[in-house]
Amino acid sequence: MSTVVDVKGLSVTFPTDEGVVRAVNDVSFSVREGESVGIVGESGSGKSTVAFALFDSVPSPGQISEGEVRFENGKNLLDMSEEERRRFYWSRISMVFQAAQNTLNPILRIQRQVEDIADAHNVSKKDAIARASELFETMYLHPKRVLSSYPHELSGGMKQRVSIALALLLNPRLVVLDEPTTALDVISQASVLRILDEVRRNTSVSFLFITHDISVISQVVDRVLVMYAGRVVESGPVRKIVTAPTHPYTRGLVASIPPLVGDLSGTKSVMGQPANLMNLPKGCAFYDRCEIRQPRCALEPPSYLPIDDDSAVACHVATGQDQGVNGP
Repeated sequence: MSTVVDVKGLSVTFPTDEGVVRAVNDVSFSVREGESVGIVGESGSGKSTVAFALFDSVPSPGQISEGEVRFENGKNLLDMSEEERRRFYWSRISMVFQAAQNTLNPILRIQRQVEDIADAHNVSKKDAIARASELFETMYLHPKRVLSSYPHELSGGMKQRVSIALALLLNPRLVVLDEPTTALDVISQASVLRILDEVRRNTSVSFLFITHDISVISQVVDRVLVMYAGRVVESGPVRKIVTAPTHPYTRGLVASIPPLVGDLSGTKSVMGQPANLMNLPKGCAFYDRCEIRQPRCALEPPSYLPIDDDSAVACHVATGQDQGVNGP
């Protein structure tokens, strides 16, 4: 499969009165054609900042300080002119935002919003409406009713599906979904994720899911990147990440997922508080919360190393970098 997007050495910084915060630190990954990749982490891990960086739209005063984002082995997206970006985004790569239903214009009917997208990208309005109608049917929505409706006339789940359809309107190669089901009830979440999985399997579109809840996307992604304190600390096939996590933070995330039925005694949260990006420890950022930490972990950050053909982890203990030193 060809590579749709290749991210290398991406770093995003935010200047503050107390110093510079590195919200994303040397993040690299790729998404292949037809692949669904998840980026998982708790609040403040940097996962949503990665998504905004792909669109060169990091909220002010943040800035992309290093790295490149190459689309289909072509030009670095971050080097594009404003006009190039305007035409490129949405037609080749699009995004579904958190609580995406709130991004719909409340004073315009859905058809008008479809037509506005067509105008912005020099696409026939007739063709755009036909494509939108097709997508709405795929999303189990009634096209005529939806096109003639204002957003407030649709339920939350319907608006979310409309937002996803609009992101797919121009047949992009990659769709970035930032917490696409956060504002939905459990039933609507399952419905939206099932539809997205159907769309991906029936087309060549690629998805990049951003979420704090690995259980939500575990059935619809192929690979997972786990982020902590701005870095990727583990990556691998989703089945392996969920059933046999290697990094202690990933283990904590998986252990915090309660079962639908049965004994809850094995469920527990990750101890401690997220790392303070203004005052990261000298060694591993997860050191204060880690249950298997070793002396070396406090002294130097672990390298991000492969542990097999399709997995990698940044952990002295997991990769044997601790050289057998006993814990404190």
